[in-house]
Amino acid sequence: MKVVKEWKKVKVDLALLADFVESFFKSKEFEVSRIKTERGYNLIVRSKTERGRLITNIYKTSEGVAVSLGTRESTGIRILAPVLTLFGGGSLFIREIESEELLQKLEQEFWKYIEEIMSSLSKLN
Repeated sequence: MKVVKEWKKVKVDLALLADFVESFFKSKEFEVSRIKTERGYNLIVRSKTERGRLITNIYKTSEGVAVSLGTRESTGIRILAPVLTLFGGGSLFIREIESEELLQKLEQEFWKYIEEIMSSLSKLN
């Protein structure tokens, strides 16, 4: 799943925006790797306790700035859930569901934070 939001007719310092995004995830105890690209920045976010990762892209568009947040889909456990439950692996399925709920909460917090930061940064320019 990947969500992209674009702010049109806005000029912001992408490096500064990437700093804010990195700080957000680090404050939530995630490990963050930042990669500079031709168009902007990619941030790879990993949990210290769970498998999987998030990928955030910050880049310029022809009309402004865009930020995306994507996850790696993990359908393997969902497909095997009925079989795992029969053999005592249902707890793995429950952990995945709990992780998804935490991820949804994190995504909501992230987009609220980004809206606030974009509002503040756009006022600076």
